[in-house]
Amino acid sequence: MNNVRTKKGQVLETVKKNRDEHVMIFQESLKAWKSDVARTLNTELEKCQSGKNNDWSAILQLENRMPISYEKEYNRAIAMLELEVRDEIELDAQTFAQLIQDDWHWQRNFLASASNYSGKAQTKMSNM
Repeated sequence: MNNVRTKKGQVLETVKKNRDEHVMIFQESLKAWKSDVARTLNTELEKCQSGKNNDWSAILQLENRMPISYEKEYNRAIAMLELEVRDEIELDAQTFAQLIQDDWHWQRNFLASASNYSGKAQTKMSNM
């Protein structure tokens, strides 16, 4: 089966639920990441002030782990669905995976990064 015909309202409801979960995971992980950054910066500042800091790699590595939100991807899909005039829509396998199964091309990277700071992301990652 390559395509599936389904009710637009069901897809819209699912995408909104997935977006809300994504935003919650992002906010949780960003808050924890900021705490981690503050803790690291304070530690490195203390080392610098005492003359013991010769390695800034810990600070530079934090930037690479900063959680990234993909909320706009969900919002685009929601806007497109809301503008669709038909009550039934046809989804190909890739679009079904994204909208219904919440399996976007960036999903694994997002969850891997967020799972450093979010229990919900860890759980979702282990269920993939």
